[in-house]
Amino acid sequence: MEINLFLFKQYAHGGLAAYAKHLYRGLIQFGHTPRLFRVLARTERALRDYGEGIPYQNLSILDALTRANEPNTRSMILFANWNAFKDEVAALLDVVPFLVLHDPTHFHPEHTPGFIDFLKEQGIVPIVIRKQNVKVLEEYGLESLYLPHPYKATNPDVHQLGCAASISRISAEKGIEIIIETNQLLPKGKSIDLYGQESRIYMFRNLDPAYPSWRDNYQGPFPRKFGAAPRIASRYHHLIDLSNLRHLGDGGGTQYTFFEAWDAKSTLIVHKDWLFEDSAVQKDVNCLAVSTPQELKDALLSGKDHSHLLKAGRDVMKAHSLENTIPIYLRFLNV
Repeated sequence: MEINLFLFKQYAHGGLAAYAKHLYRGLIQFGHTPRLFRVLARTERALRDYGEGIPYQNLSILDALTRANEPNTRSMILFANWNAFKDEVAALLDVVPFLVLHDPTHFHPEHTPGFIDFLKEQGIVPIVIRKQNVKVLEEYGLESLYLPHPYKATNPDVHQLGCAASISRISAEKGIEIIIETNQLLPKGKSIDLYGQESRIYMFRNLDPAYPSWRDNYQGPFPRKFGAAPRIASRYHHLIDLSNLRHLGDGGGTQYTFFEAWDAKSTLIVHKDWLFEDSAVQKDVNCLAVSTPQELKDALLSGKDHSHLLKAGRDVMKAHSLENTIPIYLRFLNV
């Protein structure tokens, strides 16, 4: 069956892009034909590259509506760019009630005024990929449904020669300052390498003035090839993701960088504020947790055996495998 996946913005990097790509691969693995579309002002006949060999097509809203109404198809909206496309999002939601809200930056009232009220008025029950966001949306009076995000493991060969790396975006909510300041404390040969797509405004306005030499450890973006992130992670003993969205109520659950760490058999280190009492990710169960440069330094140099954390983390990763998650999506779509 053809399954349309609509985006109102082309996220080529980050968790939303990873979600789209793993879901796309999972649907193919289960014998379906996913079609990825970006909704814009006009339709382009030629296909474009979304990365990792996955094609997408730009569609006008009228053509997107036509696609969504075709018989023997199913559709999901993976990202609704409410602020830029209110009328178009409203029109497509009228025929495609399956909407994914990836994290609070996509629905928080301060970021997307009026969006939650619209969803409540229309009776839309969105999908969220972390259980914590069910609670966040309940606080706004909106019911939602948790569906675990899929992950296709690569199991790369492990060559852990480096101490630690970060493969998150170089952006404000990723705790990059903590990593840079930790590098100033670490002995030679134990520094943290930084990879990932850069937010140029954040880099030039925040990092460059405060930390003139931070780029000494910046290795640049990694290739847009399937499995590139876990292959990089497999070179390091530790993978660090200091994401912190607690101010928006988010956290607790998994991110794709977490899966990539466990896939690469690296010890995962997260920010303490990512953790919640009942979260899937737990300190000293499947990860280490820090909140300061000194704590991160101590974690990296402790010399402790963390194999039990890796085993527990890989169990979480397996629960999100395509074999375990895609059937849930297919049932949800009534396929």
